[in-house]
Amino acid sequence: MKSIEPLRCFVKVVEQGSFSGAAKEMNMAISSVSRYVQLLESELNSSLFIRNTRHITLTEMGSMVYRRGLEICTQIDRLGESVAEKRHQVQGKVKLTAPLWFGSHMISPILVKLRRQWPELLVQIDYNDKARDPYDQEYDLYVQITNPKSSLLIARPLKSVEYWLCASPEYICEHGTVNEIHSLTSHQLLKQSAPTGYQGWYFYDEKNRCVQIDTSKGEFSSNASISLWQAALHHAGIVMLARKMIEEDVANGKLVRLLESYRCIPYPQDSFLHLVYAKGKTQEPKCKVVVDAILSELGAHSR
Repeated sequence: MKSIEPLRCFVKVVEQGSFSGAAKEMNMAISSVSRYVQLLESELNSSLFIRNTRHITLTEMGSMVYRRGLEICTQIDRLGESVAEKRHQVQGKVKLTAPLWFGSHMISPILVKLRRQWPELLVQIDYNDKARDPYDQEYDLYVQITNPKSSLLIARPLKSVEYWLCASPEYICEHGTVNEIHSLTSHQLLKQSAPTGYQGWYFYDEKNRCVQIDTSKGEFSSNASISLWQAALHHAGIVMLARKMIEEDVANGKLVRLLESYRCIPYPQDSFLHLVYAKGKTQEPKCKVVVDAILSELGAHSR
């Protein structure tokens, strides 16, 4: 049998008791239904109906074909439903890489909620403050500052992160407080050495005028924010870190916030975090739900 459609038409004619009833049920022309049934009879080389002017009656062969045909059509329908269900089912592993501070404070809570919704979804998040190359597709999703310009990749901007400039009270007591931006050059600066490669801190006043401080000669550098955080807590110098990472330490007096009247960031303001992934990734339900969840809470235009 070349196609399932002739068999479906035959089954529907038997169920409806007429060609016109089957045509109406299947939203087809009566002539099309009749032609399909004739095609089935031709392929099986058997008459399936005893036709008269009032009603149709199944032949012995027609009764057998109806019973088997109904079973086959039902199985095919169930197969289609199973495939559709499987296609929309969220299961499997999604690999994601992100900077430690952003991944642990911002993304992890989202993934915890997502796991409650989709218990068969597994998300492996690797924290790395050094940018990975999304072209190698080692991961499904990448959170990074760089915005690759490629038709093979999609880069969705994420919300800007608020940074604070801080030092421990002990450091300030020993080295003096910071009253203006340029006085930072005489202090011990704890700088981020990756992922961006930018050698500076950027300070913006209420009129969005920018002052840049060179951090290339910083006393201590690391590509891991947590390392800089620990160094600041141990009185090694002044650090610029994400607010969510250090606001508890500021609240309990372990760190002191400096130059509060300025908006500060450790890279130019036209650079910001992106969620990067290969085109086609969101065709996979497991990746789509993770992307949608992250962008819903952390996307540049999310509330």
